[in-house]
Amino acid sequence: MKLGHIIKAERLKKDMKQIILAKGICTPSYLSRIELDQVKPSEEIVFLLLQRLGINMNEIIREKDDRNGTLLLELKSLYKEVIIKRDSEFAKKELARINFINAISEDSELYYTFNLIVLRFKLIAGEDLSAIKTDIELLREQKDALNERQKFIFEVNEGILLYKENSIKKAILKFEYALNMDLTLEDWEQAEIHYMLGLAYVSDNRMAASLEYIESAQQYFKSKLLIKRVLDCFTLKGIYYKRINNFKEAEHFYFEAIELCKNFSIPERLGSIYHNLGILYLTNGRIQDGVNYIHECLKSKSDPRSKLTTILSLVITYSKMSNTEQVIHWCEEGLSICENNINDSNTPFLYHFNFYKSLHSKNVLTSAIVNSTITYFVDLEDYRSAQKYAIAFAMELYKKGKYKLSSSYFMDANKYNYSNREIENWEDI
Repeated sequence: MKLGHIIKAERLKKDMKQIILAKGICTPSYLSRIELDQVKPSEEIVFLLLQRLGINMNEIIREKDDRNGTLLLELKSLYKEVIIKRDSEFAKKELARINFINAISEDSELYYTFNLIVLRFKLIAGEDLSAIKTDIELLREQKDALNERQKFIFEVNEGILLYKENSIKKAILKFEYALNMDLTLEDWEQAEIHYMLGLAYVSDNRMAASLEYIESAQQYFKSKLLIKRVLDCFTLKGIYYKRINNFKEAEHFYFEAIELCKNFSIPERLGSIYHNLGILYLTNGRIQDGVNYIHECLKSKSDPRSKLTTILSLVITYSKMSNTEQVIHWCEEGLSICENNINDSNTPFLYHFNFYKSLHSKNVLTSAIVNSTITYFVDLEDYRSAQKYAIAFAMELYKKGKYKLSSSYFMDANKYNYSNREIENWEDI
């Protein structure tokens, strides 16, 4: 009987020290060897350990049980379906279904694969990030017990979590590491990680590296008639071309995406396309067209984070236009959504909105607000935002004649620019 992986994993889930679990049953050192499957304990010891962990020994699927192979195949098939669809509602439905599956198995491959798949479903379904982070930290402590494919899934899961937490550079490192593992990926796995890398590179303004991955992902999705995923790629291409100032090409892909939505009856995706088209027009000086699309976007959205992204775009646009009234109005709208939807992924928006609101309110922007905002984004390694806010405050200080303090923030902004571009010396610019 090899149950060490179950005992260790369930102990970690309960945040129980080895000394607590072992007390009155065996020594902590013996428990450590059990968890590593280095010894064969008596059935009595195993029974007592499982009992303390709240696990019924009779419910454990034994290694020779035919259910192991069948269940593993079913999970892998379902995993593929959820990944290639990348639909939050579908992921929620399947997550609810597999929660009823008993995968506490003597077969460690089934046990760990089940837990890794559940994690991915939670990420796609948009569940609470703090709980997911805890699950990932627990699995990290058991990483040595994972096989190579499980480690691949773990690295990608962690990358997605980091991306959702806005730690884009760290997410890219995870995706790159996973892609470079010595594994033969199936075409759908490769398409998915290529899409995520393309998305992360665009988010980090690494445009030269992104388009090849987006094209690769789109080619697979198109070949399998995965229309919603093709739609994702069209939208991402629009963002790519907008970032490199090719407005005509960006507009082309956004309208391609709108046509797909209409032709295949996918109205729920129009909101994000309207958002990006609105931003494109605003950036290109077509203010009224841009604002109209942004408002259409807000009408069609229900997801709080999507709304916050759109509202922040409006705030930035009105700030460029020096329209103080509209900046403050939309900041308050955004802050209200944040307060009513407390979530780690919404935290960056609190800092963005508080900064803009303070900046456009008379004598409200203080060093304390600025420093806490900059520190938050530096900790996320979002140096672009840190640089932006350091510059904004430096300019405000300069206007007030506080030249010494102003120069200090300009220097900080320059430092964050170096970090964002991953350079150390001015000669490297």
